[in-house]
Amino acid sequence: MCVQTNDVRCSDKNIVSGYRRLQFWEIDVCFRCPMVGMCLTEAEQITVVKKAGLPVKDKTPFDIHELLVASAGRENQLSVRINMVLSQKYSSKAGHLLLQDEQTFLEQWRESFQSGDYLAAFWAAASRPDLSPAGKLEVFGAIHMSMHATAQERCRDKQCIAFLQNECARHEEKVKTLTLMRRQLQKKQEELEQQHKELKAALHCASKENGMPMPAAAMPIRLVDTGAEVVRLRQTVEEKTHRIESLERRLVDLEESKAKLSLALRDRKEANVMFHHEAEQTLQGLLAEGHCSPECPSFDLCQKRILIVGGIARMEAHYRRMIEEGGGVLEYHEGHMKGGGTRQLESSLKRADIILCPVNCNSHAACLRVKNLGKKHKKPVHMLANFSLSAVSQALNANGN
Repeated sequence: MCVQTNDVRCSDKNIVSGYRRLQFWEIDVCFRCPMVGMCLTEAEQITVVKKAGLPVKDKTPFDIHELLVASAGRENQLSVRINMVLSQKYSSKAGHLLLQDEQTFLEQWRESFQSGDYLAAFWAAASRPDLSPAGKLEVFGAIHMSMHATAQERCRDKQCIAFLQNECARHEEKVKTLTLMRRQLQKKQEELEQQHKELKAALHCASKENGMPMPAAAMPIRLVDTGAEVVRLRQTVEEKTHRIESLERRLVDLEESKAKLSLALRDRKEANVMFHHEAEQTLQGLLAEGHCSPECPSFDLCQKRILIVGGIARMEAHYRRMIEEGGGVLEYHEGHMKGGGTRQLESSLKRADIILCPVNCNSHAACLRVKNLGKKHKKPVHMLANFSLSAVSQALNANGN
């Protein structure tokens, strides 16, 4: 149930009177970047900045995105306008989601995410003041991981665009060749038609001189052959013309496809930049929260050896940075059990003080082996729902408590 309030500014269509949602400047820091980047189009972002009286000339889409995200966290002219646009876009469609209990809402969120039409539900999730940390983690994790897929899609789009560009160039060259052939054939046809006229005129003069028309059978062979050649050339020209028109239509289709793919590639580039920016913000936030002191309940985590089994290899550097800057020592095992993987895992586990194992990127056998080894050597094992920095940070904080 949403938090009760008398704040009249928070009344939205389709939301029961007396309950409010979080305003944009009140939402969780992890939702700010994806909320701006995904729930507002590039045109809407530019309009918000312009209406706030700020210049947009010479600013890239990323500059504008950063400006809007930076306005979050406090009520100001930009954050108020962002809040108004988001409310107008999504309150009528997703306002009822704010009134559902968390379990019902999360089920609705999963269905929306699976269907691909989840922006309104994402707005509702970020706007709920009663969403639990686990619920926030589930929503943020889904949004976060969906952005990872853009790298491979971007690579495939680049390959497709390169292929289409080569196809366009090849077809353009073929069109040029066929156009030249058509002009040559038209010129030859004109020459033959002129010869035909001259031969008819000569035949007419010869008939007059002889005082009688010449029988058709006695007509010069050259004239008959020339007429047949003209007919054949006309047919050839028509066929080539049809072929050129077909290739020109194909070229137009390829150009349209190229334009669409170029637009999609640009969008994915922007999404990729936003994703890296968001990941860096999240990491900085977690690092800021992770610094401990003697008064901190998780102070005894310092100098402990943390073993992370599995996860995504490219995340190792982020894990190491977060743990080592927090005073811990990281050991990382990729989760492979074949070969000497099991022996290496047991050796690392015996040295570790805390073992973290994300279940969404490890095999069932690897998870079971980690649990059994933890029991065998009496080590605390935490099975994480996913491999995100937030999940690791929460597990370490829980262990410290």
